[in-house]
Amino acid sequence: MDKIRALVLAIPRRLSTSSYKRRTDNYEKDGADEEKASFLSLESAKKPSPLASKSSTPRWRKYFIGLLSAFVAAMLMIGIVVLLQLAQVRDMVASELPEHAGHTENAGAMGNEDNENGEAYKAVLLQNPLPGDYMMREPCGSTPEEATERGCRFDVASFCWLPDACYDGGLSEQFDNYRDWEWFLDPDKTQPLSRQQVMTGKYPEVFVRWGYHIRHCTAMWMKMHRALMGPGTSAIDSYIGNIHHTHHCGEMLLDREVDTEDLNTIILVKYPDCGLVKGNCGG
Repeated sequence: MDKIRALVLAIPRRLSTSSYKRRTDNYEKDGADEEKASFLSLESAKKPSPLASKSSTPRWRKYFIGLLSAFVAAMLMIGIVVLLQLAQVRDMVASELPEHAGHTENAGAMGNEDNENGEAYKAVLLQNPLPGDYMMREPCGSTPEEATERGCRFDVASFCWLPDACYDGGLSEQFDNYRDWEWFLDPDKTQPLSRQQVMTGKYPEVFVRWGYHIRHCTAMWMKMHRALMGPGTSAIDSYIGNIHHTHHCGEMLLDREVDTEDLNTIILVKYPDCGLVKGNCGG
């Protein structure tokens, strides 16, 4: 009996041991599955999802791009407006200038050498007047020989051949005596001219200093004033009667950055009309 009881008692112990082993195996398996599942979840968390890869642009970037686009568009519009305005101004200026078909525009004082900014002084001083009537058309011809034959005189202040009616001898003498002027055939000052040579009026163009240019402008204004206070418009020639010459001299007198000793001006010989009867200044 005792042996049978011991056997009966031993069987449950074996069953419980194997059951424990099975339970332990199950726990280990379940734990491994859980650990594996946790690793899988971590791995899946590390990999971006297809939806995450197509994430939308941040709002601040959208606003910045929008503002930048608006700014660029505004600048383009402003640029177009400015260009249109400049074109209108150019057309207005061009419409005020007279046309000289087949005529070479003569210059009384046209800058030649470059200034400090590398830009040449250039000023077109038209010999022919704006629409108007003059008592004498080309009274001195078109050459020094013709001018001499017709009794015209050469004015050193304006470099014009003029008949007596438009020649202001007193003013010309004042200009001539203002200082010892210098004239050259080249900008390098290697070919100087004497006063006697210049007064022949046979040199179509000569180089002079900036001070000559400025003094020339003041003399031309003085000549017009003296004419109006004296004989009247009959003493005004088509060179000083041209409003563009007055505009030009005004700009030159306002330029204070050029040394008066700079040899930067070309002055050309001219043969203007004489005796203004009716004119249009063309402001």
